[in-house]
Amino acid sequence: MLIDLHTHSYPMSDDSFMSVDEAIEGAKSLGLDGICLTDHDAFWAEQQARGLSLKHEFLVLPGSEINTDAGHVLTFGLRRYEFGMHKPEFLRACADRDGGVLIAAHPYRRRFL
Repeated sequence: MLIDLHTHSYPMSDDSFMSVDEAIEGAKSLGLDGICLTDHDAFWAEQQARGLSLKHEFLVLPGSEINTDAGHVLTFGLRRYEFGMHKPEFLRACADRDGGVLIAAHPYRRRFL
């Protein structure tokens, strides 16, 4: 099963010019089995993702890409932004509390001294 775990949509994220519907249809046309919507500091509700899955007959999972002091982090299993998530330690505590998963989005993009 091939799922893109790092997908952005416009206007939720400035990293994309595609609407969520265009992103889903594009992923389908490429032969993917699903996508995870990970817009910046925004959270798709499970009900919204489920509605998109039904509409497009395609797996759509909710997630988020959080901007932290140490770079961007993909989050899965969290439901809403909480003040302080820009601090990696706080974000980790939220993930641990909610049973979420964190993955560095692009760990080699910047150098930290």
